[in-house]
Amino acid sequence: MSDIWAESSAYVQRTLDELRAKPWDVLRDLPDHTHLPSPAVLAKFSFSLWRHNRSDGSLRIVIQRYRRYFLGIGRMSAEGFVVRDDGRIEPVPKEEMWEYT
Repeated sequence: MSDIWAESSAYVQRTLDELRAKPWDVLRDLPDHTHLPSPAVLAKFSFSLWRHNRSDGSLRIVIQRYRRYFLGIGRMSAEGFVVRDDGRIEPVPKEEMWEYT
């Protein structure tokens, strides 16, 4: 794994950790989708935050990372969590992550 990819992974994890620490109602009020600022060292990456209301009342929070290379070729990945209104946090089921990668 390249150093820049490792740095982007650390950025995603820090951001997810900050989000996990927020109350459910704050997460509920996030926009459905927003772009996150890229640190200068990660200028070739774009990061998006997705919030989805699941049918059971929980929220799916996902950060999508895209590294562009050239001519539209790039690499995408996503990580996230599910949070319930009682504060329980769980991994996002794998099949729910497919739409982000």
